[in-house]
Amino acid sequence: MSIEPRKIEFPYIDHEKESLIEESLEKYLVAIGKINLFQSLSYILKEMVGNANKANLKRIHFTLNNLDIKFETHYKEGMRSFKENYTKDINKYYREAEKRGFYVSVYLAVINNNFIISVKNSNILLSFEKERIQGRIQKACKFKSMEEALLEGLDTEEGAGFGIILTTLMLRKIGLDENVFNVSANDKFTEAKVTIPLSLPDKEEEDFIAETVKKEIKEIPQFPEHILELERLLSNPNSNFSDLSVVINRDPSLIADIIKVANSSLYMITNKVKTIEEAVRQIGFEGVRGLVLTYSAQKILMDKFSIDSIKEIMQHSTEVAFYAYELAKKYNLKEIRDLVYTAAILHDFGKIIIASLKPDISEKINKICNEKGISSNILENLTDGYNHSLIGAKLCEKWNFTEDLVQVIRYHHIPLESGMKHQDMVFVVYLANILYYYRRKEFDYDKINYQVLKFFNLTKEDDFKRITSSIIGSLRIKNAG
Repeated sequence: MSIEPRKIEFPYIDHEKESLIEESLEKYLVAIGKINLFQSLSYILKEMVGNANKANLKRIHFTLNNLDIKFETHYKEGMRSFKENYTKDINKYYREAEKRGFYVSVYLAVINNNFIISVKNSNILLSFEKERIQGRIQKACKFKSMEEALLEGLDTEEGAGFGIILTTLMLRKIGLDENVFNVSANDKFTEAKVTIPLSLPDKEEEDFIAETVKKEIKEIPQFPEHILELERLLSNPNSNFSDLSVVINRDPSLIADIIKVANSSLYMITNKVKTIEEAVRQIGFEGVRGLVLTYSAQKILMDKFSIDSIKEIMQHSTEVAFYAYELAKKYNLKEIRDLVYTAAILHDFGKIIIASLKPDISEKINKICNEKGISSNILENLTDGYNHSLIGAKLCEKWNFTEDLVQVIRYHHIPLESGMKHQDMVFVVYLANILYYYRRKEFDYDKINYQVLKFFNLTKEDDFKRITSSIIGSLRIKNAG
């Protein structure tokens, strides 16, 4: 395969440069026909680049504090203050990296029918640093899945090898072992390298759904007949409001929910509605369709799974739905406004099944993701088939939901993999979900997908804060009302 190598080099790595590197990886994988590896390799590359950048900044920190990094006592002292100091004045460290001629370089190439990812930094790996890395790799090798690591008690503290464990499990997921990952050094630079055979067979995502989950989905009931009838009416362009209200009136709980939503701040109506026909006229066909789907899905799951987490998941989803609706309004995406609200309500339904089957794993994954500010999709993909996005999408397919809803639910954590057809909807729900955690200081701006930020013209953090303050402020007003 003849594809030109690609080299990218920066004096330091910030959010924008990290995003450019990720974009280069995506384009290269498309060129070599291995885009199916993007999610795994983008995390591994991000980890490699982050470690290389940190190694350079670490040297700067030691020099600024008159510490000799070669002495282990000085090393321990410097590491205790490194993270706090460099995050406090990161731009100072970036300026120093440029002044000293430091670099982080990424090299992507196809050599001897292997895809090579190489990351170099301009500093020499110390012998005790290399020993620690090798020790962490050996420790990571004993875990076959994230589930196994979590059950043993995974140490997520800085420097405990958490990133190496994830890298090792990512490689195993795509059919490789730790031998394809190597860290070496000479008297000029340190290099981390991953070598991936192009002959590696592609694996379908379905292989990673646990059999217990497939069985559970199979046993979940279909929608009641009157709900299916409503769906048929909503799909018929000749139906009218009176036809819908006749069917809705057979279900008193559905009536209450529709009237409640019609009177909510989402629709900003002047006079409260009192009847189904008024409510249907107020919400419109798409609004009713979304409400019927969410109401019915929630009712079926709550009847089947008697777990406390359902209420928490639904509270989260309702807030995300509000943000999705507001984002669609702010960016004049009227044609998808109701759809993204529905998709956001449904986006985490797969978590209900996981919480029922594997409550301990579900709780630990949520805790780590909140602590480390990473997507739950990454950790779930490394368990034995418990990915809530994929499970939610399969559940929606069982219920014959439209393709747009299935796609949004499937890709709400990995928006770049959704494809252009559904990308605007996926981007809205992805960012709405981020806003939920950002509001609680559980997710940082610099971890948000850069392409999504570009789509919303929010590549400057001040612009992001302004928009989010406005949307979150709207929620406070709504709740106060």
